[in-house]
Amino acid sequence: MKTFKFKAAVTLLLVMSSLSLRAIGPHELLVIANENSIDSILVARAYMRMRSIPEVNLIRITLPEAAYASGNLITPADFTEQIWEPVQAAISERGLQSQILAWAFSCDFPTRVDSDPQMSLTGLTFMRNRIPDKDTLTRGSYLSPLFAGPEGSDEPRQETRTFDQHRNTLLESMPLPAVMLGYTRERGNTLAELLAALEKGAASDSRQPLGTVFFSINDNIRSKSRHWQYEGAVAAIRQAGQQAAITNAFPSGQNMIGFMTGNRTAPADLATYEPGAYADHLTSFAAAFENASQTKISEWLRHGVSGTSGTVTEPFAVWHKFPNAYIFAHQLDGASMIEALYHATRCPLQLLPMGDPLAKPWAPKTRVTIDAPNKPVAGMVELTATCDDPANFTQFDWLLNGRKVARGRKFLWNSRSEPNGPHRIRAIAVAKAPMRHQSFQDVVIDVLNPEE
Repeated sequence: MKTFKFKAAVTLLLVMSSLSLRAIGPHELLVIANENSIDSILVARAYMRMRSIPEVNLIRITLPEAAYASGNLITPADFTEQIWEPVQAAISERGLQSQILAWAFSCDFPTRVDSDPQMSLTGLTFMRNRIPDKDTLTRGSYLSPLFAGPEGSDEPRQETRTFDQHRNTLLESMPLPAVMLGYTRERGNTLAELLAALEKGAASDSRQPLGTVFFSINDNIRSKSRHWQYEGAVAAIRQAGQQAAITNAFPSGQNMIGFMTGNRTAPADLATYEPGAYADHLTSFAAAFENASQTKISEWLRHGVSGTSGTVTEPFAVWHKFPNAYIFAHQLDGASMIEALYHATRCPLQLLPMGDPLAKPWAPKTRVTIDAPNKPVAGMVELTATCDDPANFTQFDWLLNGRKVARGRKFLWNSRSEPNGPHRIRAIAVAKAPMRHQSFQDVVIDVLNPEE
């Protein structure tokens, strides 16, 4: 038997240990990068560092440049062959099927699919690679099972829920929410702008920013299609302790936590946006980057918002195809950007969400601590997690190198099942119903089992 010298102590990484996530966690988000694009890989890796997303959650696929540089259009067959099947195969190979709740595409991906009519890349992903009939797409009559309403001014919205709660109910019928981190080609953002926007989103968590949500109205159909939502949304926002206002002008010089309008063009540079803010302008081609007309959603990211969205083809001003005004109420409930957006969108099949999907400025804070050995380990190792709010955070999940391996306050780990060297362990405290909260801490432990 050969003996190894202890050469390193346990490295404790207090990675975001005070951050509470009232929503999807970093380990539940898959990040997809295009191997054929240096920018795509750079953005993906930078975002994963910002968000402490496990390395195992990064999947790199190879797309021909024509798929994302020539009209941003991919055929359904190529989507299946070049994106859907390779990603699904990687998920299965890594054993992540039960862990992943949503996808995030890096830059340098096609934005739209050549269906009839066209869908967004994220829309076809949401449908798990199933294209609805033409009438459903045109009319926007698909009803997302994640939509929390309302469908009329006299109806209440449903409670804010998390994706895992939906999955536990929907099972095999659970759709696959997706976003694009950014777009860096013509009419998009520079690489520096995109990274700055993602960094701002990552810094927004639990900041509880103060500001105003503005709803700017006009007589155009682009605006009028959402007017019926605004009065109720304003009441919900004010009830949550924030300011909200309906105006017939762009609120220049204001400090915003959210903004909605219906205009072909949007002067995004005239206001200041708090970290975690969402903004959009309901119009035909906000995410059709190959079309030179109309302001693009990249303009919002350029000027400080953390999340935005727009359609990739003519939506005919159907309100079902856009986030409704209650997206801000879901955010104020503590939901992440991606969960709030899909709660608020009845038919997201032609919509392209963009920005930081994990931004959650109104999530509450808590702290997780792992009681771990302060030296290299061998054999069986017992780890214990504690939380400063044990009355509400009653469940603990454990990740080993990014994969879920155990549940409970204690984790009994057979270190012989892993090779010698450093291994990252994450303890995640999860709050009880009705709305899931998460908080986590990472430690890196050196394994040093003797060779037999």
